[in-house]
Amino acid sequence: MTGRSFKRWLARVRQGKAGITGLFWLSAGETTILPMPVEIVLIPMMQYARDHVWRMATSVTLGAVAGAVVGYFVAYFFMEAAGESLIAWAGWQAEQARFEALFDRYGFLAIVLVGMLPPIPFQLAIASAGATGYPFALFVLATLIARGIRYFFLAAMVRLFGDHVAIAYQNNRALALTVLIALFFGAVGLIVYFERGFA
Repeated sequence: MTGRSFKRWLARVRQGKAGITGLFWLSAGETTILPMPVEIVLIPMMQYARDHVWRMATSVTLGAVAGAVVGYFVAYFFMEAAGESLIAWAGWQAEQARFEALFDRYGFLAIVLVGMLPPIPFQLAIASAGATGYPFALFVLATLIARGIRYFFLAAMVRLFGDHVAIAYQNNRALALTVLIALFFGAVGLIVYFERGFA
């Protein structure tokens, strides 16, 4: 996509047109095969069209779930034939070992954690869930929670802080996402704590 066509796409998003659909497909691709984080495109689009950040967050979340469903069934049927070779080709052997340890111990929560935060690629969670026949409904729910928190929280941050979110993300993507989501859960924890204290 050229700079000019990207600007046209942004303009269509700002007007609430087909750019939102493009985000769906980009997110689906990123969840399965694309090596590019969707946030590279998503954050500038959210900054450009802040009135549509919630629609964008919905689109990329649903796209991620759709891509994860495809990946789940690919792993379910073809992991033994090609999965290990693809993981070796991507150089993810160490990350695979780390995720399998998490998955064996925490199951559902491991999928949520990896889907929400770097550095373990979410494709490994998808592959492990599909290959082991992890309950499909729970897998979809974990993906929806993980990606929903990640993208809707990002949308909220762009609405509140604008350009500062993009700068933090560009400097250190993993750290920025971790800190932002940690702050979110910290705030939720404080609210719950004080509500119980005054109940």
